[in-house]
Amino acid sequence: QESLIQKIETSLLHPPKEPEYRQKRKHTEFLKNLPPNFNIKKFQEDLKKIFLDYLQIFPSKPSQDFWREVAKNLKVLQKTKYQNKDFIFSKP
Repeated sequence: QESLIQKIETSLLHPPKEPEYRQKRKHTEFLKNLPPNFNIKKFQEDLKKIFLDYLQIFPSKPSQDFWREVAKNLKVLQKTKYQNKDFIFSKP
């Protein structure tokens, strides 16, 4: 059975423009699976901290309104881009 990374390799074209760090590598040469012990909750907490630090938001506890707005924006991005096959497979 073909792995997700192999499916990506066979489904996505190599982009005509790419960042320097990619160095013309195939998807299978730089995409990796998450380790079996990956902790999604810890990842979410760490990402939230980094995001707030980047935005220089240092509340002791972000307001519910703040998180509602974040959740709303995430749902929009998820629907319009990251779960949208037309976006995912569109050519630049």
